[in-house]
Amino acid sequence: MKGIDVYVEEASKNQGVSILRVSGYVDTTTSPDLERRLQAHQRNPRNP
Repeated sequence: MKGIDVYVEEASKNQGVSILRVSGYVDTTTSPDLERRLQAHQRNPRNP
């Protein structure tokens, strides 16, 4: 089964707003990966 892919982009009209796009299945197996990506983005929003 495929994991998840997380893509981060900045909103063009709203500075300071990030858009995270998640593809794949989010379940108990893949949710730790998503959580790590979200936490890393919160710590350093300029490093997708």
